[in-house]
Order: sequence, then C-alpha cells, then structure tokens
Amino acid sequence: MFEFQSEVSEKKFKTAKDVNPVLYGNNLTSVDFYVLVDHPLAKIILDKIVKTISMNAKNKSFKIISALPFLPKEKDLKKSIFDLYAMNGTDLTKYIPPYSKVLTIGRGLYDVTWGDDLSIEGFYDTLQWKTSFYAPLIKSRIFPCPNYFSWLEKDTFEAWFVRKQLKIINEYDLKRERIREANKVLFKTSEECNKLLKEHINYDKAISWDTETKRLDPWSIDGRIICLTLCFEDDPYTGYFLPYELIDKKLLNDFFSNKKLVGNNSKYDIKWLTVKGEVERKNLSIHWDNMKGSHALNELQFNSLKSDAWLDTPYGGYDFPLEKYKAQFPKCKEDYSLIPTSILYPYACMDAITSMLVYLEQKKQVDEFDKQFPVAHGWSLKRSLTEVAFPAIETFTDIELHGMAYDWNKLDILSSELSIELLKRRKQLYTMLDMPEDMNIDSGDQLGKFLEEKGWENPGRSEKGIYLTNYDAMIYWKRKGHKEIDYILEYTEYATAMKTFVGVAKNEKGNPTGFYQYRKIDNIIHGTFLCMMADTWRNKSRDPNLQNIIKNSTVYLGHYAPITNIEKYKDSDKKVKVYSNGEYIDVEEKNLKIGDTLAIPLVNRIRECFTVPDDSYVFSENDGKGLQLRIAATYSHDPAMTDIFLNRGGDMHSLTAQQTFCPNISLDYFIEHKNEQPYKGWRKKGKSVDFGLIFGESSRAFAGSTLMLEWSLQEAKDYVTTYHLEEKQQSFLKALLKNIDPSIVDIKCWTEDQKNFSYYWASADDIRTKFFETYKGLKAWHDERHEFARKYGYSQSMWGPIRRTPYLVYQGKDDDKARIKNYENIVLNSPVQNFEGMYIMYNMARSDKEMKETGKKSYFVGNIHDSFIPYLKRDEMQSCKDIFVKYFHEPMEIMEGIPYEVEFSYTDCAKGEIWGITEHEF
Repeated sequence: MFEFQSEVSEKKFKTAKDVNPVLYGNNLTSVDFYVLVDHPLAKIILDKIVKTISMNAKNKSFKIISALPFLPKEKDLKKSIFDLYAMNGTDLTKYIPPYSKVLTIGRGLYDVTWGDDLSIEGFYDTLQWKTSFYAPLIKSRIFPCPNYFSWLEKDTFEAWFVRKQLKIINEYDLKRERIREANKVLFKTSEECNKLLKEHINYDKAISWDTETKRLDPWSIDGRIICLTLCFEDDPYTGYFLPYELIDKKLLNDFFSNKKLVGNNSKYDIKWLTVKGEVERKNLSIHWDNMKGSHALNELQFNSLKSDAWLDTPYGGYDFPLEKYKAQFPKCKEDYSLIPTSILYPYACMDAITSMLVYLEQKKQVDEFDKQFPVAHGWSLKRSLTEVAFPAIETFTDIELHGMAYDWNKLDILSSELSIELLKRRKQLYTMLDMPEDMNIDSGDQLGKFLEEKGWENPGRSEKGIYLTNYDAMIYWKRKGHKEIDYILEYTEYATAMKTFVGVAKNEKGNPTGFYQYRKIDNIIHGTFLCMMADTWRNKSRDPNLQNIIKNSTVYLGHYAPITNIEKYKDSDKKVKVYSNGEYIDVEEKNLKIGDTLAIPLVNRIRECFTVPDDSYVFSENDGKGLQLRIAATYSHDPAMTDIFLNRGGDMHSLTAQQTFCPNISLDYFIEHKNEQPYKGWRKKGKSVDFGLIFGESSRAFAGSTLMLEWSLQEAKDYVTTYHLEEKQQSFLKALLKNIDPSIVDIKCWTEDQKNFSYYWASADDIRTKFFETYKGLKAWHDERHEFARKYGYSQSMWGPIRRTPYLVYQGKDDDKARIKNYENIVLNSPVQNFEGMYIMYNMARSDKEMKETGKKSYFVGNIHDSFIPYLKRDEMQSCKDIFVKYFHEPMEIMEGIPYEVEFSYTDCAKGEIWGITEHEF
C-alpha cells in the first residue's frame, strides 16, 4: 500500500554479515503465529524463549524471526529507528505471509512500525485488553510484548502479561482485513480550492483538517503555511490538498465559521491560521481534538496522530515515504517547504483522512468506555472531554496567542550581573576547595570524584559508581560539618537560575540561551501548554515551562536603597540580608537600622521580568484554597475533615497540628492563638504533615522527604523524648543496621547516620499514627482504593477519567517493589489531582467564555495546577471577580457537600510590584 519513491537510495551502515533471519521453526510447513525478536539471539536465550512460548502456546506452531538480519553493534543502535529498521531490517513480506498473527518481543516491534510511535507499556491494557493492532505493510495482526530480559524465567508483571498475550493470540479469530483505498486529491488551481470551500459553506457535519508549515513556530520570521488539508465526515476516505497560497482568505473565513472542526493538536493549526493565515480567531473552534481523545482512552499509550493511525485505522505507517525522503534529505526535517509536492501531498491528505477515521473510532470507544466504567453525579469520560477538556483547549489556544508580557531590558541587566556573580562565586569555590583549574565544577561527575578523592563521606553513588552530588547529598555533607557546602549550594542556585531562567542573548556559538531563546518577534513569550495532557489530566507547559517559575530563593543579587523606615520590621524575627562592603550579610529583621541596605533575593530579580502589556492591567494569580485537602474530604467523607471545611473555616492545618503536638488543649484555643508561638510553628509543621500524608506516604518515606528537610536533628530527638518513643526509635535503628552494605568504607560514619535517621523515622511513625487516628475516613478511603486497584487495575476520578495501574493487578516476587509502591501512590493522588485539574479547567473555560461574551478586555495568560492567572483591566477587576466567584464557588453535586473556594489576589506592576512576591487581595 505504501511504496517508497524509487529515486531515494537506501543507506547502509551494517557492521556484520547478514544471517538467516529465521531463528527457529525454519522447517515448519504450517505456522499458527510468528514471533519477531530484535536481532539474532544467543542459543541459550533462544532456547529459553522457545521453551516459554511452547509452554503457553498450547501446541501451536510458531516461527521466530529476527527483525535485523545481523547482530548490531553499539554504533548501529545509535542510528535512528527508521534508518536501522526501515533501511536495513528484515523484509518481513518474504518471511511472514499476509493475514498472519505476529508476536513481537521488545524492539522487534520496530521492524513493523519503523518508528517509536507505539509504547509497549501502552498495550498493558488490563481493562479492555486491546493489546494488538493491524500492520498494513505485512497485512497482519501484531501482538506486542516487552523485551525478554524483563520476563524470561522471572516472576514479574511483564511475564504475566506475556502469558496473557500468548493466550490472546492463541484464541484470536483472525479475519482478513478489507482495507479501503484512500482517495488523495491534489488541487492545483484557485478555482478548484475555492469551489470545494463554497460547496461546503453550510456543511454541518464534522470536518477534519490539518496544515503543513515551513517552520514549527508561527512567530518565525520566514514561517508560512504550505497547505490546508480537509476531510469530510460523509466521505472519510477522501482527503483534499489545498495549496494555501491558492485559497481565497475571505472565503476561507466564511468556510470555517461555525464548523465542527476535528484535528490532532488543534492549537497548533489554529495558531498558524490566526498568526500567518489571515483567518480570524473567532471563526476557528474545536469540536474534537484527537490528541486529547487518545490520551483520555489510554494514557499509557502515545497520543500522536501516527500512533492513533496504527491503533484505530488500517493505515498505520502511512508516513513511511515521507520519513524515507527526510532520512535521505535531512534539511527537510526542519523545513517542509523543501519536500516535493509529489511526496508531501499524499502524506498531508492521509493526515486529514486518518484524523477523521480516528475521530469516528474515538467517539465509539468513549461511549463504550462510559458504559463499562460509569460514575455518579452525571459525569462521564465523554462529558469530561466535551464540557471540560475541549473548551479548555480553546482557552489555552488564546492563552498561547496572547502570550505573556516580558521586560527584556531587565533581563539584559540581570544576565550581565548574574554572569559576574557566577564568575566571582566560581573563583571563590575553586580557591576554597583547592580545585584544579581544568576541573568543571558544573559537572556532577567531576565534582563527585573530586570530593571522594578529598576524603569526604559517601552520600551514595550513581549508577556509574560516582559520588552523588544532588541536593540530598549536599545536605548530608552539611550535616557532617562541611561548611563549604553552603557556598556550593549558593553557587548551584545561581548557576541553575542562569541556565533555566536567565541565560545570555548569544553564547559562544551565537545562540540564545535561557529565557532569551523564547523571545518572539513581537517581544512576547508565547509558551506552549499541553492542555490536560498529564496522566492526571493536569496541564503541562514547555518553551518555557510557565508552571515552574522560581518562587523562592536563598541567594541574593543586587540591593535596594538604604532603609528610611523600619516600622514594618520591628515585630519580626525573620532573617534577611543586607548589602554591605560587597557582601550579603544575615541579620534579624528586628535588628535592622535606618541606613541599612536590603539585599534583593534572586527570585525577585527573575520574577520582575514578568510584567503586563501596559499600566492599565494588573497581574492576577488566584489559588484554590486548600484545594487538594477539600478534594480528599470529598472522596473520603471523613467526619473530621468535613467538619473543618463546613464549620471551622477550612483550617485543617490547625487541627492536624493540635492533634499532633498539643492534644491537651482545645482546637478552638489553638485556632484562636495560631498566629502566636509555639502554635504558629506547630501549625507550619502541621501543614507539612497534611500534604505529606494525605496520599498515604509511609512513615519512613515521610521521615526522609519531609522531616529531615524541615526539622533539625534536635527537634526530632526532642519529639522522641516528649512522646516517649525511645523504644520505637531503638527498634527502627536495629532494623536499619540489620543489613550493612559491605561496600561501605566508613562504618562508624554510616552507623551514626542510621542512628540519626532513626529519630526522624520514630517521630514520623508517631505523627503518621496520630494523623490517621484523626482522619479515620481518609485511611479507610486509602485502603478501599488500594484494594480496588489491585483487583481491577485502575483508579477513577469522580469526573469520569481513568488512570491505569496495571502493575498492581499482578505483583510477582521479582517485580520492582519501588514501581509497585509508586503505583500505589498513583492510586490515591491521581483521582485527587484529576479532580483539581478538572475543577480549575472547567471553571477557567466557563469564565473565559463569559468574559469574551461580555466584551471584557481582561484575559487569561496561564495556569499553575491549582491556580489560574489572568491579566485584569483595572476597571474590570470587580466584574471579573464576580464571574470567577460565580463559577469557582458554585456548589456542585460532585463536591459531596464540601465548599470549594478561591483566594483572589493581584500584583500592580506599575508600582514596581512583582508577580508572586507582592500580592494584594481583591
């Protein structure tokens, strides 16, 4: 079906002589199924695979074929998958007859797909067992399995899955797939293009569409739209290629108006038509987005159009001719305008055809899903997609088009000052640690080797056997008394900020780095949001990641004018820094003097670059108040949590702190004095307990992830003494010392570390016990969810979306226990995070719609998990808040009686205020 262009020559890079690709069953005349492995195997491995398959194949006959007819070397495997398998792989049509069943093992899958469009893990579908797909090139059904080293002679989930897959392939009733030939229409004149548009001006069914562009960035100087391709629901096997320069743009606007548009990652195409295609944004709306539909149906599988083509259509691999051309002419990968129309138009037409077929299939699958996995309160997977996800994608399309205003002049100054500070700090460290000049201090491996040679204690080793130099290792060395660590940590913070948030306009290669690389031609940052595409349906963000802008720092850069008024510092014991004689010096705020010069935290310098379009706007960030805690209360129906949110203002941190640290006093008294010491400090610790244990973290993990970072060793020892936990601490110490690693050199040091940790562990264990005694309903919900996931292999949100947890269905003795623990955590945090994402996106999209309908000039510019970020016109602040309150505070049946609230705040950049640093309620 997909013939390569004859003028494109093959590339050869093999390093070994071809061998017979049939590794087993060469003399069989009747074959029930075929097994495809990556390359020729050692006889001992091959014999074990044959034995395993034979034991589970119920007397079925099979042949084993090698995807590569030679044993590849390391440099072969570094080549692209397409080069290795498409150019040099076994021609399967010579060894596998049409209408066969094929079991692939590991990378053997690549000789079928010639790319990594499909994930092996994506076939671990223990819900619907859709574990195979059709491969048109060999006209056969493919049943993927993981690589043999994960299951051969092991008791693992992968071994269990392979047995299941063999059972399925044995019982599969293979039928001849009747494939309809796709019709690809190339228009060459304006008359042809515009006639098609006129004929469909009033078309009211779904239309799939796609664009091919010269560049990937709509704001690129030389970017342009090459073509528009269309496919209509009435004729889903015909795609039309319309060269964009031939289209009447006024007619195109009329054509798009009020259409049911179906696409894959529709944001991309809408941005291009809006920025470069002369199409008004109001005429482009998303009826269905296949990328989100694919993700909703199976978050373990990839969600590109190419992967969907394999899974949901008979046209998997339709892009092979294009991929081969790009392999031969690499410049085409960056510029599709260099690709001949004879190659581009069949591919582009298939994009539109495949999009339509995937859409029609997804609609069926979503309906089947909702029948199989119903939820209460009127929600479902389909409703979540149509009422939340697709409207949210519309909102984020506009967010990306609007972009975020940025002060590049401030970035220039920051870049220069930070470069100087880094140079100064680097020289200081080289002298302090007596490092050789040719050593790269920014290399973790080099630093680890150097510190080991200096005789520093072992904080743990990487897979390479080198000392770790991560944050935990630094804290470990700091506790060992290495004062140099403070300087290393400060340097690392400066260096990380430079690399991630600052950068330079041009490096030694002439390229921008840091935030400079995100500067568009309009001087706006147009980041990309993968709307609701995290496994939990939260958003992701990239180029840059606007959900991960630094909010705290321990280092400083620059200074304010001398202080003239110190009234606001009098009652505080907080430490700050003053700038004196070129140094940043710690002082207590209450000890500041008139004339002292306050140092500026680095985070302030980074965040002050984010600004507003003009002084008529304010920067607003609005957070869900205790959102995840409220969601946990909704799911668990815990009486104590319910009482807190219904009757006590939602202050769960005070209840946790009171029950943990001072149960002898009343909760009312604690809340009344929560801003005074010691209650203020206890409440801060209670907050860490709430967010550390809400998802059932073990006491040992809680001790390491929270207490060791936030408590001093003396605080842990005092807690053990106060609550008489000495016996428990000794028991934990005995357990820690039970298995001593023979590679440990300094046993005395290691033993002391374990002793110290035992105090944290004993404290954490007692706190965890108190926590779940306080919130018994939460513990019951945890237990019920774990039991459900072990039985059925998934966790479901009250809104309808499902998160697969296949590794919990079967847990073998050889399974990775850390992986199982991770999935047990997912069972609890996924429905909560999904609820959070759905709540924020649902209300953002509804608010966005009303703001547009009422003519507001205010608009959204981002989201950070439990918050939403708009630019607000000053004269619209109250009316916008009214809209937000209307939707975000609306009681919904799905909330199970728990009130949900948002804390509204803004930053006035015109007054020199900084987003995320200075905030006012409104």
